[in-house]
Amino acid sequence: MAVATLRKGLKIHRQSVKLLYCLGWAFMLKDESEHAIESLQMAIGIDSTYADAYNRLGDIYFGRAEYSRAIEQYRKAIHHAPHRTEGYRLLGRTYVEMQQYTKAIGQYQKAVAIDKKDDETYCRIAELYGRQKQPAKEKANYRRAAKLGNAAAQKWCTKNGVTY
Repeated sequence: MAVATLRKGLKIHRQSVKLLYCLGWAFMLKDESEHAIESLQMAIGIDSTYADAYNRLGDIYFGRAEYSRAIEQYRKAIHHAPHRTEGYRLLGRTYVEMQQYTKAIGQYQKAVAIDKKDDETYCRIAELYGRQKQPAKEKANYRRAAKLGNAAAQKWCTKNGVTY
């Protein structure tokens, strides 16, 4: 129903970037990635700076395990919206999947530099430092997340005798 409604809207507003973006999102939810890609690329064709469309394209490629293509899209999103955290977090997630933990940490750190209250990202950084056997950095990031109210980080700190 959403796809049909969005298509009707596009008959009236042919150049609506937001309608095309939402149509791409609807196709993603229906697991119709080729239609989603087409809609998102049309949105970008109208507004080449629309970071959300690049992020959703990256998500499609990530889901297909086409990591180099996902990275390319996330980097475009970051280029057009360097002040937003989403692109950095998604890029970090991709590097984690590729087991490139140092690169992932770098992207996550860029996200928390923008949003110092992003407790989930501090937890991701802590987990990666844990994988790299860097307990001091692991502890520091779990402590930051715990202070921000993250329940999982608070549980980790309590279990490991870390005050927050």
